Amino acid sequence: MSASKPISIRPRYLLALAIAAVLIAPAAAAADTYVVDDAASGSAGACSVGPGDCTLRDAIDAANANAGADTITFAAVAIVLDSPLPPVTDPVAINAFGVAVTVSGSATYATNYCATTDYAFDLTDSGATPSSVRSLPIFDVCNRAIRSNVAPPTIRVGPRRFDNTVSVSGTAAAGAQVDVFSADGPDTAASEGEAFLFTLSAPSGTFSYTPGSEPVAGDKFTAIQRTGAGGSNFATRADTPSDLASPTLQQAVAVSNSSIRLDFSEPIAPDSATPSAFALSVAAVPRAISSATVSGSSVYLESSVPWQTGEAGSAVLTGTVRVTDLTGNEAIGQPGVDVYAGPGEATLPQITSMRLAPNRFCKRATRRCRRAKSTVLIALNKPARVIFEVRRGGRRGRTMVTFVRRLDAGRNRVKLTAVVSGKQLPATILALRATAQDVARSLSPPAEAVFRIVTDKSKL
Repeated sequence: MSASKPISIRPRYLLALAIAAVLIAPAAAAADTYVVDDAASGSAGACSVGPGDCTLRDAIDAANANAGADTITFAAVAIVLDSPLPPVTDPVAINAFGVAVTVSGSATYATNYCATTDYAFDLTDSGATPSSVRSLPIFDVCNRAIRSNVAPPTIRVGPRRFDNTVSVSGTAAAGAQVDVFSADGPDTAASEGEAFLFTLSAPSGTFSYTPGSEPVAGDKFTAIQRTGAGGSNFATRADTPSDLASPTLQQAVAVSNSSIRLDFSEPIAPDSATPSAFALSVAAVPRAISSATVSGSSVYLESSVPWQTGEAGSAVLTGTVRVTDLTGNEAIGQPGVDVYAGPGEATLPQITSMRLAPNRFCKRATRRCRRAKSTVLIALNKPARVIFEVRRGGRRGRTMVTFVRRLDAGRNRVKLTAVVSGKQLPATILALRATAQDVARSLSPPAEAVFRIVTDKSKL
């Protein structure tokens, strides 16, 4: 058998193949513009490019069928909407900007979805009065450019105000009416949707409303604004934030003869803590505040009028400037706290002595063993918060239970039984460790005492 000859393709054939490939390649789909000029809710026929017999339903169907980013615009038309519109399956810009488009009908809304569970768009009248005529409001989602003839307002939920209220607020055109809707979707049926909540006026370009029932995390709101030019598309949906807790002022400590540290329950927004937000008095004398510096959840106040060591006073939020956390929640009311004597807090807390008397006691009181408790005798050099730990084992033993007591300077007595903070301690040799913490959060070296819990009087 002879070997087959290799096939040779001449250059002119290569050129012919290339030309043929170009001729048979599919043409790239061009972006088209469809003009809605028929107010019918259903289909009026094929929607051609440019003006023609074209309903909104036809325009969406045509844009879906034509690959590429299309545009749907509107002639002056009043659309009667009585059934859901087809889903948007291909990129399209629905643009009613500058055109007097209105919508009404028996359906309070029409909704369709993208690949996600959010709305593709939403046409709605107020929901409260379905027969009323509204301009075309469209909720902008799914990364599609969707506009109507009036720009959207802004809308947000919270933060918590100093009077302990949470409002729905935002900005709109001066003199506009703002319709606010709930948006607790995603919805799955045409009978559900964004429920009309209330209408507000924005005479100066802002609006605010405090619902009777406080919003909770997960609640969502949308808004449209209505002006003489018509109605807007929905604003970006506003979610109720998870953090609606106000910061609380917990304590104040003098860290020098001219500086006070205020400790809050959470980090503070630096721009909210200004000297005018606070009033300081030490030894019954008002102290001018020259600066306020934020460090996490603490605010340091520097005074230009110093005081003597050991003097105490008070620090108050004035309410002139609202102190807020990082998400804008305001401190409630105008709270104040005592300023502990300073700068004596530079003296570290110390447990000068600690022992248990007796250091052996019964697990529970019975006829065979009536000694069922002990007393911790502990002495401190200053008032402190003492953290007690009951530990099992040696120095590296594990902590079984912790409890806290606020004790005075000098000698103190604390009762101890085999049940601590609801936890039953075992009958064995245990250690009680104590650490003192002052108002400046300084910790003492730990003190430790060993004790034993028994089950029988003979083991005492």
